[in-house]
Amino acid sequence: FERLAVLSAADNLASLNCPRFLLKAALCLAVAGDLDLLRGKLDVFGSLFPPWRAAVERRFLLDLADCLDAPLPDPHFFADATFDFSQIRDLDLPDLCLLKHLHLRVAKAHADHEKARRKADRKAARDRQKLLDERDRLARLERDQAPPSRGT
Repeated sequence: FERLAVLSAADNLASLNCPRFLLKAALCLAVAGDLDLLRGKLDVFGSLFPPWRAAVERRFLLDLADCLDAPLPDPHFFADATFDFSQIRDLDLPDLCLLKHLHLRVAKAHADHEKARRKADRKAARDRQKLLDERDRLARLERDQAPPSRGT
């Protein structure tokens, strides 16, 4: 896709397709997981095709890179960015397939985080219960070892 973009940028008639090819090339990089390379390529694409610097495709890709690069990708941000972009530009089947791969990665990261959080919550609850049980055990031991009272 990158080669097609370079060829179409040089041709006046085909230059209208250049942003589409650049989008596809950048989505392929995002699916591959090379987010630093993606950000660098977005700048290179801007020097290759100057209108790219103001293109909505570039803004969309920067938003996706920020979302995917976060410690915990936000699936709602991903969905909102994708929806907003799809309202401006039509997405074809290859674009949708690449975005689906990215969505699955975001959803898996979010699900893994939720699973780890629930596991940590269960462990904390068990630890609290162990602490309470230990306090009760020590109180019973103290009560059982105390000398009998003589008052009655």
